Amino acid sequence: MFCQIKTLAAQKVFTSATEIAEEVVRRRLPVGAPCPSLPSIDNMARAANRKRRQLRPKHPADLAFDLNLDHLPNKFKAFDIRARTNRHIILATDVQLELLSRAKTWYVDGTFKVVRAPFIQLASIHGFIKKDGQLKQIPLCFMYMSRRKTKDYSAVLRKYVTLLICSVG
Repeated sequence: MFCQIKTLAAQKVFTSATEIAEEVVRRRLPVGAPCPSLPSIDNMARAANRKRRQLRPKHPADLAFDLNLDHLPNKFKAFDIRARTNRHIILATDVQLELLSRAKTWYVDGTFKVVRAPFIQLASIHGFIKKDGQLKQIPLCFMYMSRRKTKDYSAVLRKYVTLLICSVG
């Protein structure tokens, strides 16, 4: 069973590990059949995630690395901005860029705890989107940043504006 879960986890990298484990269990056992010797779904999901971790590229040690897009969903685009020794990577889909172009106001947020060196910040641009009469703030673009100077934010925002002009125009 764990072998099937690991194989599916490698094939379906964008499906949740828990969903994969539940799918394998549903296929193997009749509906409602108790099986006390079966490992927990959480343990099976952890095995799937360990397998995926082995398949991912190594985390970069410095900013001189090749950007590998194989592990991004197909619809995501990555834009690499280099400024002397600094590097910033923007991630967004065409749909997110289109929504961002229609947003009246942008909100920028940043966090430092989820990134590792050589990057120091994951920043995101949010916009309010109206759907079914409700207004919700959602993240629309993400940036890995290697420095937090005003000129870095300016370079990234200039790139966004260029992207938005190209996607709308």
